[in-house]
Amino acid sequence: MSEKEASLKSFLTSKENIAILIIALVFSWIQAWAFALPVLNQYDISGVYAIFVIAILIGAVAKPLRLSPQGQAMLWTILATTLALGWTAYHVPFGVAWVTTYSWTGDWFKPYTERIPEWMGPMHLTHPEYAQQLLTGGVAVPWAAWIAPFVFYYLVGLMVFIMQISLATILRKPFVEIEKLTFPYSVAATQTIEAFKEGGERTMRRALLIGLILGVLLQIGAIQGLIWPGTGWSWWDYWGTTNYVIPGLPNSAIKLLFVPYLVALNYLAPLSVLFSVTLFGFIWWDVIPAIEFWLGYAPLMSDQPGWSPDSQYYASLGWPAMAAPFMYGAVLGLGLTYLLLTRKYWSLSLRAFTNKISGKEEPEEARGENYPVAWGCLITSAVVLMAIYTLVGWAPYVTPLIIFELILFFIAAIRIRGEFTPWPGIYWEFHGSSNGLFIPLISTFPGGWGSAENTRGMWFNGHLHGGLIQDAANGPTVGAVMEGYKIGGTYNVPKKFILLGVLIAIPLAYLFDLFTTITVVYMKGINNMPFSWPGQGMDQLNIWFTTGTSDPSYGPSTYNFLPDYVPAWRSYANFFIGAIVVIVITLLRSIFTWIPFHPLGIVLAVSQNMYWNYFMVVCAFVLKLATMRIGGAKVYERYGVPIALGIVVGSFLTNLLTAWLGLLV
Repeated sequence: MSEKEASLKSFLTSKENIAILIIALVFSWIQAWAFALPVLNQYDISGVYAIFVIAILIGAVAKPLRLSPQGQAMLWTILATTLALGWTAYHVPFGVAWVTTYSWTGDWFKPYTERIPEWMGPMHLTHPEYAQQLLTGGVAVPWAAWIAPFVFYYLVGLMVFIMQISLATILRKPFVEIEKLTFPYSVAATQTIEAFKEGGERTMRRALLIGLILGVLLQIGAIQGLIWPGTGWSWWDYWGTTNYVIPGLPNSAIKLLFVPYLVALNYLAPLSVLFSVTLFGFIWWDVIPAIEFWLGYAPLMSDQPGWSPDSQYYASLGWPAMAAPFMYGAVLGLGLTYLLLTRKYWSLSLRAFTNKISGKEEPEEARGENYPVAWGCLITSAVVLMAIYTLVGWAPYVTPLIIFELILFFIAAIRIRGEFTPWPGIYWEFHGSSNGLFIPLISTFPGGWGSAENTRGMWFNGHLHGGLIQDAANGPTVGAVMEGYKIGGTYNVPKKFILLGVLIAIPLAYLFDLFTTITVVYMKGINNMPFSWPGQGMDQLNIWFTTGTSDPSYGPSTYNFLPDYVPAWRSYANFFIGAIVVIVITLLRSIFTWIPFHPLGIVLAVSQNMYWNYFMVVCAFVLKLATMRIGGAKVYERYGVPIALGIVVGSFLTNLLTAWLGLLV
């Protein structure tokens, strides 16, 4: 047996690796229960906050389990890459299965069900009894009816995740070693490892403890509500209705929403990103609405403090129908630019793959990078996904464009994850935009929703983007694998161990989560679940998963390019403007390092969710600027990061425990 084979065998069979895999699977199982019930509210379930809990858990279990720093780095990587699989397992099969039931909401819904093959979901027009069982619960899972859709959605999800792992492996060197992206989550993980290790910094441990206590105290309203039902309060409820109209800027509004753990989360991002989000967010949400009014495109909505600008988006300016294509174009532009900027490494990795196949020696600069495995996985996953897209109704010449779009999106997601801690749901408005971009390319497209053979293609693309893509970018795989490579470099973990670890853990965890989700939903029943939005049960979820909104009056397409709220030409114009602006800023920044504008500022600022998050980004920017100017990088690393980490963990754990206890009692 060669030294390489012996090393891999030693890694796979080591007690440390087995313990890591067991912990990851158990955590994934618990998480699937929480998501399937669902225990947490809509803003907490995507797993962004849970990653900090993982960091603390790793530090806590390191000593009793005798985990080395290398073992802690592997544990963090495997846990983080499987983090949001529970939400993905919940969203994809059941979102699609609900759509295949029958019309719970009106006649407009029927075309979606009539043209979707029955094998994509066991609940269909011909089997309404399965839908009723989902609603009421208390029954065994009809596994015979679930075999085909279960295999289908497991395969789809697995291919998407493998594609992301491959991309992260190919781009590891330019992003981790050359550009040295910060990856805020990995910063938190490494600092936690340092704080908890033998002889670790006492100052950092104290700062972490202070943050934990603050995080718990800041969620005292949730504890109060648990002890005395009806008396508690939430930061969301307390601050969520406050808006400020800026003098001289008609239709402007800043929502003064202040949630401490979200401010702490944003605090970990680089100053350049926070500055750019602050600047471009102000332009998008306040300056542009005023210009729209001055040019006569929008009526004056209100000039009084406290007004809700939500009506501005739908009735006047067309948000998010305008914001979604702009941001969608910006993301694809970001991915395309970095695809071109890293072409040297794509070429090198491909040459390593072809040399491996032909039996030639691997290029010297490619050794140890796992390029052959990455390209083999990338090609396999792309071919399978193209076959699936063709199967569900896309024209053969469209499927390569879909795969290319996914690749660009994942590259952009790596950059976003590398320099910003994404707020949950920041990608969710994309799925309709992607539909609008690709639907006209289908030969059967007659020009409207709910039409004949292309219906299932539109529907499938929407769910793939609305479910798998947003969760993959926020939680598992693409960003977390890259962070694992970064932490592994710090603690001398071989890159092949990280790649092998996630390639083993993700298929197992996703399988566990799918089984758990289906079992829990049939056990509990949809109508018995504590959803955080009004109109619980199958009716509301059917509408939400199909249209992207909880209001059926919006019809079957709020977030697409079709002219629901704005003319199609304007939506397409926003798409290309967003792409061009980001490409120009990215290229200029790569040439002139002094340029203060960061392309992520454009991408993040125009997100619909930034309307709620904007003020918290501003607060984080001011706090971090003050920290760096007064105390410098040392104070930020020794005090700022541990306190911020503790606040997020303390707040999240408090929310999690009160939600579970409230459900049980």
